[in-house]
Amino acid sequence: MNFLEQAARAERLAGTVMDSYAADALMRYARECREWAARTADHSTSPAHSMTVTDTARLTDTETQLTL
Repeated sequence: MNFLEQAARAERLAGTVMDSYAADALMRYARECREWAARTADHSTSPAHSMTVTDTARLTDTETQLTL
C-alpha cells in the first residue's frame, strides 16, 4: 500500500471514529503520508545526480581572464 492509499484510508477512518483525539491522530498520520508521497514523487522526478562536478582547470582560466 502506498502513502496516498494510507492517507486516504486514515482520512476515511478519522471520519468514522467518535474520539476526537483518535480522529486528530489519524488526520496527522494522513498528512504525514501525503508529505512522504510528495517527497517520494520529488525524488523520482529529480535527476539521478543532482550535484555537478566543477572543472577546476576551467576555473583557473576564468580567474586569469578576470584579473586582466
